[in-house]
Amino acid sequence: MRWLGFVLAVGCTAENSLNEIKNPEDNSGVTIEVEPQALIFSALSADEQEVQSFTIRSVGVEPLNVDVVSIIGEQAASFTVLNVGTTFTLDPGDEQVIDVAFSPLDANEIWAEALVESNAGNDDQALVTLSAEGLIGALDVSPNPLNLGEHYVGCEVDNDVTITNVGTEAVTISDISQLGDGFGVAFEQALPLTLQPTELITVDLTFMPLQESEVTGQLTIVSDEPMGTRIAEQSGSGLLQNQVTQEWEFAIDPPADIMFSVDASCSMSDNTTQLASNFSAFITQLSNYSTNWQVLVTGGDTGCNVGGILTPNTANYATVFQQAVKCKDDFFSPYFGDCSNMGSSYTESLLTEARNAIDNTDAGECNAGFIRNEAMLHMILVSDEPEQSDQLTGETWQMLADQIIAKRGSAGMVRISSIVGDVPNGCQSGGWFGSDADPGTGYVDATTYTNGVFLSICDNWSDPANLQLLAETSVLLDAYPLDYGAIEETIQVSVNTFPVSEDYWHYDTNTQSVMFDSNAPQEGSSVTITYIPVGLCE
Repeated sequence: MRWLGFVLAVGCTAENSLNEIKNPEDNSGVTIEVEPQALIFSALSADEQEVQSFTIRSVGVEPLNVDVVSIIGEQAASFTVLNVGTTFTLDPGDEQVIDVAFSPLDANEIWAEALVESNAGNDDQALVTLSAEGLIGALDVSPNPLNLGEHYVGCEVDNDVTITNVGTEAVTISDISQLGDGFGVAFEQALPLTLQPTELITVDLTFMPLQESEVTGQLTIVSDEPMGTRIAEQSGSGLLQNQVTQEWEFAIDPPADIMFSVDASCSMSDNTTQLASNFSAFITQLSNYSTNWQVLVTGGDTGCNVGGILTPNTANYATVFQQAVKCKDDFFSPYFGDCSNMGSSYTESLLTEARNAIDNTDAGECNAGFIRNEAMLHMILVSDEPEQSDQLTGETWQMLADQIIAKRGSAGMVRISSIVGDVPNGCQSGGWFGSDADPGTGYVDATTYTNGVFLSICDNWSDPANLQLLAETSVLLDAYPLDYGAIEETIQVSVNTFPVSEDYWHYDTNTQSVMFDSNAPQEGSSVTITYIPVGLCE
């Protein structure tokens, strides 16, 4: 019986051992253990570093293969695994010490995790919590990311973005820049700029979509914080508006409103005489294009007309024009009779005189009725001096040209031509005193700006070919102003219902007009232009 009992005991022992091996809860297979499961670092400044360690153990019966040890989390950049960069294997019972270094790139409380990825059956990954505190300056950009939404192509919107020092030390910002099509940033303060803890600045982020698509931008802030460069993300989308159609139906006589402003200084005597004597020849050329014209000669500080508003129905209009022009030439006549309003402070600042004349075209004013909605406004300025408004009133030629355009309502309906000295060196005028004509700066600039005609005052500017050029410029035949800025690729042009190839025209963004380079529509033609505007932003 003793022998039997021993046998049974042995049998029971053998059965229990087998059960233990098969027991899913025993330590068979691959098992990982990490210790400790949390590392708490000291509070450090940016130039300091602290190293702490945790241990990985293989506590199973099969080898532990560690694939990678990495740092994860939004603030992971403040921690670095020092001694393990590749896969390694631990046999049962072996262990590996992992060193983790902390040097703050963020301020205040910093959290991350050390992730151990392995083949352990009981846990595919092991985590060690990492906590610390950064005693540094650190920037926060808000909002980030920023979605500026959908807007019409060509329309600008803006949004304030705040940059705050959320750290414990000062931060000096050396550069703020913006990348991305259609994105921009406006910041008026001088850089570099230092922000103390809790101090903030606001920048104006702008967005003007340039195409029908979603686009992204990046606001970049460079500073001396440990992070070095902060990047904030933006996004937005462009939308196209509905197609616009504009039509022009021209009678045989397209209307023309023509204004002459003449320098009244003494050196202009011969030139004003030449202008007066060639007016009839100019009207003859103009009549080839239009008999529906109005002519006004400006005078005085107000720009009020001299001799009235001339039309083909004005009795002896050529004589009246000649007398009006000569008013500015006669030393005594500005103070007598019909010339009494000709005394002007702006005799060598003709753009100011012309602007004042246009300002006085409303009902009840001295030049009322001169501006007609359907007519081209053609200003012809004659001087042997540069434009001097900027010295007299502080207004530049462009400011004055823009004011004239705004009063007329469309850049494409205004042309400023100049009979002045050559730019940049001037020329021999042959005037009363035989003096030189100074370069017509300002006048020539305004002429180029509005697609007018430049004629040298020293040359035979009254040649029939030149007068014809001035006459052509007085009527709307080769330029068609659009009500809105256009997306150039969407413009389609037809004349008398027939499409016109882009080989014959171009779009001028400055004047917002379709300009015919050749084969301009003839009098009486109908012109149709369709396009998609860049945005009716208001």
